[in-house]
Amino acid sequence: MNVDRDEAVSLLRKWMNESALLQCNLNLPILSAFFRGKIFRLSDSEVGIVADGVAELALSLPAFFSFRYDDARRTDDPNAFEGMLWIVFREGKDATDYVSLAELKK
Repeated sequence: MNVDRDEAVSLLRKWMNESALLQCNLNLPILSAFFRGKIFRLSDSEVGIVADGVAELALSLPAFFSFRYDDARRTDDPNAFEGMLWIVFREGKDATDYVSLAELKK
């Protein structure tokens, strides 16, 4: 389901405050990546995720990005995840560019 920016930032803030472990998937036409990490920095315009205390992703959140939320039933493994936030950069006929963040069950 589509969510607005305030709802998305609120969920990201919840995950940051809880130190939730997230599975991060990055999907672009020229690149795909996967890692697990935690949010360590958050503002209305940027989210920072760190993996293993070494690797870091800093993602700007410009106004034209859209957001979606799915509960665990819509993930690849409903038993492993609580829910997932999609941060969509661009939607096209052939592909969608996005970062997805899925909260891992404890």
